[in-house]
Amino acid sequence: MKVFETSFFKNINERYNKIFSLKEIEGEKTLQILSGLIILGFYITFFFLGRSSKLATNAVVNKVHTCWPYFQNCESLYFLTGTPLGYTQEIFMAFLFFLLLVGVYNIYFKKWSNIHKLILVLFLWEFFIVNVLSYEHIPNYYRYHLILTSIFLFLPHKLFFFKLSFVFMYFLTTSAKIHESWIAGTYFTALQLGFPLVPNILVPFFTNLVIFMEMIGAWILLGAKNIWHKSVFAFYVVFHLCSIIFVGYMYPTHSMLYLLVLFGPLYKRTKIPTDKKSLFGYCFLLVLLIFQLIPLFIEGDEKMTLEGNYYGFYMLEANHQCFYEYKFKFSDGSYSENFRAESILSKVRCDPYKYWFRLKNLCSQNTIDEISLSFSHSINGGPFYRIVDENNVCNLSYKAFSHNEWIKLPDEAQIDGYPVKNYFNY
Repeated sequence: MKVFETSFFKNINERYNKIFSLKEIEGEKTLQILSGLIILGFYITFFFLGRSSKLATNAVVNKVHTCWPYFQNCESLYFLTGTPLGYTQEIFMAFLFFLLLVGVYNIYFKKWSNIHKLILVLFLWEFFIVNVLSYEHIPNYYRYHLILTSIFLFLPHKLFFFKLSFVFMYFLTTSAKIHESWIAGTYFTALQLGFPLVPNILVPFFTNLVIFMEMIGAWILLGAKNIWHKSVFAFYVVFHLCSIIFVGYMYPTHSMLYLLVLFGPLYKRTKIPTDKKSLFGYCFLLVLLIFQLIPLFIEGDEKMTLEGNYYGFYMLEANHQCFYEYKFKFSDGSYSENFRAESILSKVRCDPYKYWFRLKNLCSQNTIDEISLSFSHSINGGPFYRIVDENNVCNLSYKAFSHNEWIKLPDEAQIDGYPVKNYFNY
């Protein structure tokens, strides 16, 4: 029986290793280093999200959760409870930390089959958090980490598609930048402090340089290791160091370390694969492109309506300011006072969906008959357009992949004034 069990599990392990191309990891030093970066990425993700009240049943109880537009009943999937309602969230996060330590142990002893399985478990949890459980937790650095981890886990020709995907992600981010926010530099000139160390007149030069380098220059990284390759590599090192001013440590940690490992001293040009297995990798890139292009097929300016904005890489796509008011009509015919709030920090995205979703959840309370909402949004220092002006949001629905008629476009919206210059935040 023991012999049977040993042989049975050995066959399963061999098949697992073959399906997921683990021989590539065993024979490639760069991939082994990347496994350590992936573990580090999980640590960063869980450090910031691990005890978030928005990921526990606490959020559902208090009606402050926000589901994705394509899955608006996600509250049924919340299963962890955080303090003060319980300890399961904290216990679960302690377990994840233990798994991270196990991962470091397996990397040290070069047990690549074990580390692959462990990363798969951690990947499924992070994917569930970011793409299913909560619309609140979708910064781009989580996307970068999930995409690169997917390559490590699932694709053959791993090193080639690591390099190609990394450059392709630079390219994809330009779709969010082809807008006056970056072409004219108004994202930064609308800030009270402007662009650091650069006068406003020169801002468009630097913003368009970034667009050019991400759209065209980044592809040089895949070429021979010559003066052009080294120059582009140096540009991105400086770019990511400068980006810390705007986005802090998290995004550069996810992106710059991969840049150094993939295109730094260890870089060697990788042969382009053309076999049948490589189709998985090329299809993976096609899926990334499709998600990035979704907002282009939705009527209106995604920067103003935020419809489809989060499906791809959105980066610093616009300088946002907004204010909104809502009021309850109770079942006894009385009204609440007007509740008013505003957002003046440039990176806080003024997404009508989020406010609609939160208020819609309150409609289920027996004491509430109607909730009115007005929502005014300004981008890049332009006018405040009242893009939502509804007497009862309880009667509204939200379409995930097309324009919602109750969100007005600027040419049909009332102007509610003009903003003062605001501040950047991260």
